[in-house]
Amino acid sequence: MNSHDDELARLLGDGLRAQAEHGIGAEEPITLAGVQRRARRITRNRRLGAIAAAAVVAGIVGPTVAVLANGNPRSAQPPVTNASPSPKNDDSTVPSPSPSRPVEAGDYQAGRPILLADLGQGGPPAIGWAEAAQEPDGTVGTITLHPPVGAPFATPRGQLYGLTPLGGGWALSMWRDQRPEFQLSMVGADGVPIETKETGTPPVLSARGSAAWLGATGSAPGELEVHVREGEVSYDLGALPAATGGYELSGISGSCANGDCAVFALAPREQVTRRIDQDGTILELPQGREVTSVGREHFTAVISTTDEGSCSGVFSLSDPAGDPLWQTCDYTLDHISPNDDYVLGLPAYLDGLGPGTVDVLDLKTGSKVAGWPASRNSVTFARFAWESDSSFLTTIWSADRTAILRLSTDGGAELAVPPVQDPNLLGRYLLETS
Repeated sequence: MNSHDDELARLLGDGLRAQAEHGIGAEEPITLAGVQRRARRITRNRRLGAIAAAAVVAGIVGPTVAVLANGNPRSAQPPVTNASPSPKNDDSTVPSPSPSRPVEAGDYQAGRPILLADLGQGGPPAIGWAEAAQEPDGTVGTITLHPPVGAPFATPRGQLYGLTPLGGGWALSMWRDQRPEFQLSMVGADGVPIETKETGTPPVLSARGSAAWLGATGSAPGELEVHVREGEVSYDLGALPAATGGYELSGISGSCANGDCAVFALAPREQVTRRIDQDGTILELPQGREVTSVGREHFTAVISTTDEGSCSGVFSLSDPAGDPLWQTCDYTLDHISPNDDYVLGLPAYLDGLGPGTVDVLDLKTGSKVAGWPASRNSVTFARFAWESDSSFLTTIWSADRTAILRLSTDGGAELAVPPVQDPNLLGRYLLETS
């Protein structure tokens, strides 16, 4: 294979990962141009937790692939289409919840690779999660959001990118096949739409109950206004300066109600992240620093990338442009725990089907707390979300099956949602933002 073929293979691989990383509900043919466009963006940002379907390689020029994604979309991806109507307040539009399973012990031992056969059945997820139904023809049907409390409900039409509790309901990051392409959809606890904000870039969601989106200021070309929603209140933080290629929102810190919220925004083409505070003050972070996760007092960011891997660091929110508290080139750091005690360590080089390993690290020191290694038949991880201070959920692949697992800081592993067949690797599950 010559160098051109090597590059094309890399682009295709990265493009397929990009196709699979974000959203559930998409029905769009994969084209070479689209793959290359997404590959260029994902190559720049290999930090993202990845899943991809090897089966879609054969469909590069025609067939469709439907995917879900966890966390905040850091690049715009093609959609998974939810063909269900907007939910109404009647029983006919509320899908049946997945059948509950009794808790059963398993044979898994901490420190070993995870095989589905070794796992016991634990309790259901304690955070929200979404599930895409698969129709007989292989397409995606209704997308159902399962709250931790209350009845499940169908989400509005479109691709679901992310979900987080907001007030007494939910904030949903959505994609649709028209401009502006993205929506922040706010719905009640029963799924009934309350308000929708339209934006040209993906909204960013926070596990602490807030959402941010961009809107044109109308005063200067390229300027974008930053808006934050907490509960039923919206806040305008001010405008970001024009940037070549625009911005991608990457995180929210603090609380606007307390007067200390801020939003991180990446200008991908400039490789610069800017933070805008609640009073409109803008701080530019050192070039190349790309925020991956924002906690209560800390955040993680990729600080350098090469074709061989990446280096990440942990930073203080009180000094975001300062030196890292510690850094590593052994991991991609992402997903800070709710109590700011832990952070997940994913492979420094993210490529192919998805991470085969994940470690829990001490956020303050970087020391390893727990880990799940890989073996030939072990699961492939896809998306992650902290469920509590000491456990997180992850969606996984194993052959043609997918499931949601619960992993704990003591090294344990169990099923939260039992395996289901997913022969077309549609990516059925999406977890609440963490």
